[in-house]
Amino acid sequence: MKKFLIIDDNKYDQYFLSKALSGYCPCTVLTANNGHEGLDYIQREVPDLVFLDIVMPDMDGIEMVEKLRTYCPQFDNPIIALTAATDQNKILRLISLGVNEYLVKPVNGESIYEVLHKTLEESFN
Repeated sequence: MKKFLIIDDNKYDQYFLSKALSGYCPCTVLTANNGHEGLDYIQREVPDLVFLDIVMPDMDGIEMVEKLRTYCPQFDNPIIALTAATDQNKILRLISLGVNEYLVKPVNGESIYEVLHKTLEESFN
């Protein structure tokens, strides 16, 4: 069974994404409220795929991925960024850090399923 991690400070987004993921395939869905919690989960649980909000208090998504690449370089499972910002510099920075895909918020079930299918097919086949 696949294990997905959602790192997002918005409880509604966590809930919506959890339901969408559970509807896509049998899986375990873990949630973290910020980048610090997300890093802890990644080190302990090693999720198959991470959904990461970029704009969060405490530690944003970009900083979290930078720390992840520094402290857990062996983690190479897919990361899908979620962002309400369309700042090209942020998006380019995410890509340079190895984020596999990004979705612009608000997301819908169809866009989640499309990126899941593409990412899981590329990563696990």
